[in-house]
Amino acid sequence: MLRIAISIALIMHGLAQVSGFLHAWTKLDVGYHNHGIIFSSTVKAGSPIGKVLSFLWLLAMLCLLIGGILLWSRNLLSDTFIIAGAALSLFNSVIWWRDIPIGAKLGSFFNLILLGILTSPLQDQWHEILFVQA
Repeated sequence: MLRIAISIALIMHGLAQVSGFLHAWTKLDVGYHNHGIIFSSTVKAGSPIGKVLSFLWLLAMLCLLIGGILLWSRNLLSDTFIIAGAALSLFNSVIWWRDIPIGAKLGSFFNLILLGILTSPLQDQWHEILFVQA
């Protein structure tokens, strides 16, 4: 049951990544501000650089969706996709920190937890709980 709950959370977190892409390419109000990246207020989401960077949101979405689906199906390859998706999502959140809404900032902590578990000795316990005991 825990494996399915975490899989659903990963899939939902993955779907939320599309908001970063939409912010750059559409006029939809997805809750973002328009202050620019953390390093330069002149690089906004709708700028050419911002639009290129927005593809990282899509890549994070793809990795998290695949990771969630693979975790649901008890595939150990899920770790690779979850780590990649969480790292990309965290990177995006950091560079766009002044623009992202509070929900995305909270998602950064989810990414940190995932990365902390999956890149440490806790990974063995993660596998035991989600793959063996489930």
